[in-house]
Amino acid sequence: MFWLGKFGTLVVLLVGLAVSEEHVHDLTSETFKSGDRLSGGWLIEFYAPWCGHCKRLLPEFEKAAQSVLSLEEAQGKRIGSFGKVDCTAHKDPCNTHGVRGYPTIKFFPDGTKSPPMDYNGARRADALGAFVQRMSAPPVTVVSSESELAGFVKAAKMSTELTIFLASYEGGSATAPSAYASVAAKRRDRFTFVFAEGLASSESFPSGGEAGGFRLFFINAEGVKEESNQPVWESEAATDRLELLLDVYRFPLVSVIGGSNFFELTNAKRRLVMIAHRPGDIGEEERSKIKQSALKWRDTFAFGTVDFDQYSAALKTYRISDRQLPAVVVLGDQPKARLLWQDENLLTLSALEEGLQRVASGGLKPQKEWEEGATNRLIRVFREKFGEVLTYASRSSSNLAVVMVVLGIVIAFLGFLVWACVMCLDDSWSDREVEEAAQAVSRLQKEGGEGLSSQPTAAEEERDQSPETTGDEAKKEKAKEEPKKEK
Repeated sequence: MFWLGKFGTLVVLLVGLAVSEEHVHDLTSETFKSGDRLSGGWLIEFYAPWCGHCKRLLPEFEKAAQSVLSLEEAQGKRIGSFGKVDCTAHKDPCNTHGVRGYPTIKFFPDGTKSPPMDYNGARRADALGAFVQRMSAPPVTVVSSESELAGFVKAAKMSTELTIFLASYEGGSATAPSAYASVAAKRRDRFTFVFAEGLASSESFPSGGEAGGFRLFFINAEGVKEESNQPVWESEAATDRLELLLDVYRFPLVSVIGGSNFFELTNAKRRLVMIAHRPGDIGEEERSKIKQSALKWRDTFAFGTVDFDQYSAALKTYRISDRQLPAVVVLGDQPKARLLWQDENLLTLSALEEGLQRVASGGLKPQKEWEEGATNRLIRVFREKFGEVLTYASRSSSNLAVVMVVLGIVIAFLGFLVWACVMCLDDSWSDREVEEAAQAVSRLQKEGGEGLSSQPTAAEEERDQSPETTGDEAKKEKAKEEPKKEK
């Protein structure tokens, strides 16, 4: 009975696992080739089996899929679906949709028939599920009663994500401006957009505003913020202005920069003023000045502080060392090739206002232009290819044998190259020694004149060929030569 109970428990666990995994569909290359197979909204994870981040993400994906399925059953309507693609086995869809790293999450609004958008939010089950629900709803939610508006405002105040409320006055516009609806359709992946019809004077909003037109609010857990300099909704620049305001209000006035928000801050629509420091370097008076500057320049610069001790290795990229703390640098707003402004006299906490004025006007030129990711991309590609080899080798013993043979061939080839290089170096040294010897002989010839030659003279050849003479004969020969010299 004991073993039967254990077996029954195991069966239940396996069945439960199989059921949970059905919530996230396995998609293949054929799925993407036939556009009719997928319809409606799909959140798809592109992954590799060897990727550690992918393994950690999959359980969150499963939970999100299960929560959305439960909501669908409760509401009686379809909300969205979840899928995953193994890029090591199905490379075509990954290449087609520009997958460069793992995991990559993309949302397809209408199955594979529609162009996807990147998901850059939190990789938690609640955030993933909320994203799919938001993308399945209309871009702008219209509310027309006090109670309904109060519920939305209360939920917005409890959320870390930003909710935008555009409210018309009683008797005013019954529809949202086209610019508001246009931006909502484009940015609903990150924000919730609400149009409060005739509720601009509602008690759910702070008192104020002028009758006529609209009131614009940005609400999240940090509070309720009304924008007085809102877009001129009838103008062509209204969408650009609202896009900029979304970028302004989604970050705190002065952010604490870390791994979770650095990418977002450096890919925003504004330049980033980054202040590196150690704990205790910035006093209350200096913090107050930073906030004043951030408020004044909010449309041009985002502001953030970063702990040097925690991110010292990364900060070396921006020429920041511990000898110049607290340090101020300004990063450009270009997505790929970034500009860096750095000045020891102007970009400091004491002269921050003047320095920002010079950067904004173009009076202070960037000190360095850098293109991020070259080394990291090389490392990532190597890791991806190495991971693909490991995945291939792990599928069967024959695959492992093939990998070992190829690896042996590569090692042998590299060994041959090393040997050939060594031999070439030896030959080149021998040639150089011969050349140096020839040069030495040439120098000696110039110094010694004709008397120094590598070839024997005629007299030397005759002397070498004649028989040896005695000492007396040598004297006689010498006596004969002396009169000739006198003559």
